[in-house]
Amino acid sequence: MASFTGTIEEFDCFIMPRIRNRVQTASRPLKACANGRCEHCGEEKTLEAAHVHGRGRKAIVREVLEKHRAGDAYDIADLREFEEEVMRAHEPMGECFLFLCSDCHRAYDSAEPRESIAGRAVAAGTRHDSTSERRRTIRATVDGLADEFYDFLAEEGYTVTTKGGNPGTCYSYTRAVARVCKWEGCGWNDLPDLIDGLIREYSAGGPKEELGRQSKSTVKNALIAFGKFCSVHGLKKAGHNDR
Repeated sequence: MASFTGTIEEFDCFIMPRIRNRVQTASRPLKACANGRCEHCGEEKTLEAAHVHGRGRKAIVREVLEKHRAGDAYDIADLREFEEEVMRAHEPMGECFLFLCSDCHRAYDSAEPRESIAGRAVAAGTRHDSTSERRRTIRATVDGLADEFYDFLAEEGYTVTTKGGNPGTCYSYTRAVARVCKWEGCGWNDLPDLIDGLIREYSAGGPKEELGRQSKSTVKNALIAFGKFCSVHGLKKAGHNDR
């Protein structure tokens, strides 16, 4: 029986990647059930999974984890049971995810409410019970954008865990971008408008080249990957990519 005793940082490093993978796998059948129809605008398009504000994976895991607090650390006697407890806390799984087209996903990632999207959803005949009404007011959070980046990396084929069971590139790149946020004094939601300039600054010849080369260029490569993430999801605003 595997157990865990450690800090929140150690939990995020060694346990969270497995939980991320488990939740992501559990969401795939729900995406298939959406039949390619966006839950906001009702149009048939390629769908992307988005975490519902207030029902994000990290928030749910933290809530369950608090039950195992032991002073300044955490003590989990049975990791397998803990994982099942986390999965039960996600139920109903359909309340944790939205399956959106890229346009509506961008609205989700925006800090501003998108009432026009809600109007199109009603016109398209989508569900408008209390859950759907709450979904239409979704706003991006810092953790939400970080989670979306992590999932993007996983979908792009970056490793979730190494052969030895340690956190893989998805974790390393997400953590590297978080470090850049700390160095730059900005938040995740600021990064899309800064990313092109940051890539230049942390790449060869830039003023922060040495920082970019940390951990075998993990920082630089993570920023490049985040730039691709922003491009795919249309997060960068024209004319605001330079510092």
